[in-house]
Amino acid sequence: MAVVGTLAVTLAVISAVWPAAQPTPSDNRQPGTEQVRHLSDLPFISISNGLGPVAIDQANGDSEVDDGGPITIGDQVFARGLGVHAPSQIRFYPAAACTRFVAQVGVDSEAGDGGSVAFQVLADGRSVYNSDVLTGQDGPRAIDIDLDNVEVLDLIVTDGHDGAAGDGAAWAGAFLTCQD
Repeated sequence: MAVVGTLAVTLAVISAVWPAAQPTPSDNRQPGTEQVRHLSDLPFISISNGLGPVAIDQANGDSEVDDGGPITIGDQVFARGLGVHAPSQIRFYPAAACTRFVAQVGVDSEAGDGGSVAFQVLADGRSVYNSDVLTGQDGPRAIDIDLDNVEVLDLIVTDGHDGAAGDGAAWAGAFLTCQD
């Protein structure tokens, strides 16, 4: 069957301004408020890790995925964070609205007392945090770093200049604070 003919359609623009989106009942955030973004929920841009994969919300165990226990530094257990093994480097692109990086760092108790590591944070290639060499006998060290206008964030763990044996480490409770 053949269809012959034309159809004319006329559109009229009533308004060039779309109405503002209305919050849904499940949207309980307030505009302009500070939001927490756990690094374990964010995509990595690049990763290198001394033993096995970077562990998400658990200690770095061995060479398999999900083979670590809870992240523990000293006698503190953390529900969130990244478990690594020196030498390690993880790169993130924090959103422009993110203003702070906060974490507790240290040798994970799963590695025992023999581990020794140092932590470094680079913001756009510039060193903004360097820890002393920490051992399995040290408790967690708090870090809180300003990230205004930072595009690239690198989290680095090096061995304590005595080899990488037992150098399981953790970026415990690691998160970004961001403006909504």
